[in-house]
Amino acid sequence: MSNDHVEENLGYTFDIAQNIIKSKVFRTECLRLLLLIYQQRNDSGSFDYYKIAKCQFYLNMPEGTASLLEKLVKNMQGTSYLDAYQIAFDICDKENQSFQKTVLDLITEKIANIEGESEESTAMKQRLTQIT
Repeated sequence: MSNDHVEENLGYTFDIAQNIIKSKVFRTECLRLLLLIYQQRNDSGSFDYYKIAKCQFYLNMPEGTASLLEKLVKNMQGTSYLDAYQIAFDICDKENQSFQKTVLDLITEKIANIEGESEESTAMKQRLTQIT
């Protein structure tokens, strides 16, 4: 199966879990498994970071969301930091204050733990600060 079909199937399963499955217990388990699949994918193909973040939102996993934002900001190649901005906007727009505060606290802690004054660490600090 090509990488495109895998991503399509994961997206389809995510949509079904969000929109069709009525049982909260079953929906939660489906989203937990989807998140596990997304996190264990090693290929260099495209990842749907929005769906990963939505699974984390639903499962109330602010630690995972903060780590995802850090990972996206660390990637200095390409435009993955723009995905981090969009996810941060979604958090502000759609999530409860408790979730928002926990993610903000975790990101602030990550900024404080970045050591060094290299260009890369300075850029990462700046990007993490901007998404908070």
